Amino acid sequence: MATHCFTPASPDMKFSAEKGNFPTEDLCFVGMTATMDPPRDDVPEAIQKCNDADVKVFMVTGDYPLTTQAIAREIGLLNVNDNVLNLLTPSMGHIGKLDWSGYDAAVTHGAVIGHLTPQLFNTVLSMKQVVFARTTPQHKLEIVRASQELGECVGVTEDDVNGAPVLKQADVGVAMGTNGSDVAREAADIILMDDNFSTIVRGIEQGRTIYGNLKKKTGYTLTHLWPEIAPATLNLAFGMPAALTSL
Repeated sequence: MATHCFTPASPDMKFSAEKGNFPTEDLCFVGMTATMDPPRDDVPEAIQKCNDADVKVFMVTGDYPLTTQAIAREIGLLNVNDNVLNLLTPSMGHIGKLDWSGYDAAVTHGAVIGHLTPQLFNTVLSMKQVVFARTTPQHKLEIVRASQELGECVGVTEDDVNGAPVLKQADVGVAMGTNGSDVAREAADIILMDDNFSTIVRGIEQGRTIYGNLKKKTGYTLTHLWPEIAPATLNLAFGMPAALTSL
């Protein structure tokens, strides 16, 4: 949520694009407005389905940490009872001395990523819930690469031009079809026509169903073909006449 406060200005006040040309003391409060971009109603259910299906969801955004953490709790990515580790300043010299086993989740500022050793970075990525705030496109690229080095199959959603390298690096790049840029759609493997995260979850469900059916079909085919393959192979191996012929 973004907030803006208002105060009356002198009629003689001349505004310009230069920084610091307005008063900052002895102001009279006139009013305040707040704007909020709430998540979709079906996102919490989609997050829960991902958790049940062992699909780990990362939240990687450019928003401020407090805003990011509030949204993560609202959609169920962070639970109320989770012991959250806040890595918000690069100067946290005690990071390496922390007892990481006592934390369920981590909220990490993008500026901290460059100050983490590869081992500690992998520890953050391996936590139950992972949230990154104030990240740049380069930070996102580092997160994807580190996750792939851990053996994970990584899918990424992006909508702007700066996200093209991340979409190409990911195993599955998903671009927004409605609000996404042309560059992002060109770099992606999948285009999400309704810009809805829940659609990705439904796609995973259908994909796993198809994969399961293919395995069942393969098993069934091998089972009923084996009684035919075995006798034919033995006859050829021992030079015996074919047990079954067309005549």
